[in-house]
Amino acid sequence: MKALLVGDLHTDNSKSSIANSDSFHEVFKTFDLIKESLIKYRPDFIIFFGDVFNAPYSITSPVLTIIGEIIAEIAMDVTVIFIVGNHDDVDDKTSSVKIGDRYLKIRASLLAPFSHYPNVIVFDSPKVIKIQSGVEVAFIPYSTNIMPSLESAATKFTAGCKRILMGHFDMKQSYYMIKS
Repeated sequence: MKALLVGDLHTDNSKSSIANSDSFHEVFKTFDLIKESLIKYRPDFIIFFGDVFNAPYSITSPVLTIIGEIIAEIAMDVTVIFIVGNHDDVDDKTSSVKIGDRYLKIRASLLAPFSHYPNVIVFDSPKVIKIQSGVEVAFIPYSTNIMPSLESAATKFTAGCKRILMGHFDMKQSYYMIKS
């Protein structure tokens, strides 16, 4: 299994038109590099480690639309995985929303709409996924209290599997412990 790992793009909301924004041109260059890497290395996944956006309260529809178009294009060639980061997250909580006769648990993030795209997965809660025989990955999104997420993931791994931890969190607020 091969994965292309991308961390912390911090896409700014352009203050002027997008066409004239230096920071947005840097984002375009980064996505061009990502596309070139996809062609050259042919990974099975591209994993964004959070903070795709710079601030959840100031991103405008044009910026979301452009990034969404780029993601949809990339997802045509490879599975795209997002881990919600603190700059993508709106309120760091999961809410239960009643729609008709059912309740949906949602976490408001700028990445949430991408989860409806084909070939795109958004991790907004801790999950352990089997990626190949004998190998499992824990995907841990941002949280102001990361320890419950890490502890939850630790209990979900299958005994005897190789374990990989991927997430968006500050190591200062956590500790890492290997149990034998």
